[in-house]
Amino acid sequence: MNYKITVLSLALSTIVALFVLTEPSSKPASQTNDTASTTSHSTASQPSRQASYADLTGLAPPPSRPASDCTRIQSNTYLQGCDFHEQSLQDKDLRGSDLSHTRLHGELGKANLTGAKLIGATVIGRLTLTAETVLTNADLSGLYSDGNNPVLAESAQLSGVKLTKAQLYGANLKQALLDKADLSNAVLTGANLQATHLTQTNLSGSDLTNADLSSGVLTQAVLKKRRFNRS
Repeated sequence: MNYKITVLSLALSTIVALFVLTEPSSKPASQTNDTASTTSHSTASQPSRQASYADLTGLAPPPSRPASDCTRIQSNTYLQGCDFHEQSLQDKDLRGSDLSHTRLHGELGKANLTGAKLIGATVIGRLTLTAETVLTNADLSGLYSDGNNPVLAESAQLSGVKLTKAQLYGANLKQALLDKADLSNAVLTGANLQATHLTQTNLSGSDLTNADLSSGVLTQAVLKKRRFNRS
């Protein structure tokens, strides 16, 4: 009798065990997938801590532009933004120097400005260039002058000079040499260009309103979209 009870108990235990093992999970499959997806997304969105400890050893900082030293008036010098309104540049050697956005005044005489940058410079009072002023390959783009603060460059050697978008209101360029110069989009309103040499000069887009071009030499000059109206 005891033997039968024991066998029956073992059989019941086996059935219960099989039922537990084969019972489906009480958590819906969609919820399980959502949990896995959330866990994966959370792990992926976490930034790598290793990136915070990047090795920057040996990397040099970007080069910085030196401050202008307006007292060092010499060749290959950074003089951007200096005020030379009361300081003479006459006969100075300024080859390769950067005088962009400076304030200029007076006579340059025999100053050597070969390859110099005078981009956006402003004329105060007047700026006088002579036949002895050297401006080979100089960049005077955006130079600003007007009738009260004119550029006086009679007989000046300006061949090949870049004067793009220069404001040359009332400038005196009589008999100046401007062969192959770039005066595109320049303002030459009321300028004196009598007998001025403008061979192969780029005058496209320039404003020549009331400019005097009598006896000027404009052989192969580029005159596209220029304005030329005389009152």
